[in-house]
Amino acid sequence: MEERRKFHRIPFQCECQVHCGERVWSGELLDISLRGVLFRLSETVLLDKGSICYVDIVLAGSDIRLQFESELVHQQGDRHGFRFLSENLETLTHLRRLLELNTGEDESTRHEIEVWLED
Repeated sequence: MEERRKFHRIPFQCECQVHCGERVWSGELLDISLRGVLFRLSETVLLDKGSICYVDIVLAGSDIRLQFESELVHQQGDRHGFRFLSENLETLTHLRRLLELNTGEDESTRHEIEVWLED
């Protein structure tokens, strides 16, 4: 199968929460990219594909929070994939640095940001 991904996914584990309406689910971040995230949520989540939620990721050992408005794009068992719809500048800055540090490829990350800006 041909790989269609434009954005590197990096494995990254930390705590997260998904807020959707009045509900909040806690879980574990499995991987992250410039475009979205994959979570393992700790309890059964009954959401429809396309549901708009808010994702809150807390980086362990720091006060850094990444917060995104996101759309549920796939769900398989306890794994949930969200595509980022919007974020604030501080979150984007932290995400960029997180990707650079974990890929070791500053130029690749810059290129992904250029592609992301074109979309």
